[in-house]
Amino acid sequence: MLDRVRNTSDAWRNREKFARIAMSLDRAVLRLALELDDVDYLSNTIVALASDNGACPSEGGNNWPLRGTKFEQFEGGVRVPAFIWAASFHPNRRGTSYD
Repeated sequence: MLDRVRNTSDAWRNREKFARIAMSLDRAVLRLALELDDVDYLSNTIVALASDNGACPSEGGNNWPLRGTKFEQFEGGVRVPAFIWAASFHPNRRGTSYD
């Protein structure tokens, strides 16, 4: 699966590293969810993931279309993605997005 992000160009080296880290995190969250399900804890668990402040373009991050980067007060430096999941969430709340 990591072959999808392989690129030998120098310009893409940081983006490839960033993509590999993101994919590894995704697999780790899946393993955690499967283990919680195996021990019958998933129905009583809230999963919350959030980024730290803004991406750092020099390290492969991208804040587009927001202006600013990590350590800046523009939206690109302070707005971050987050994810919250719980089996107990009411079905009409699933997939809800807040700006």
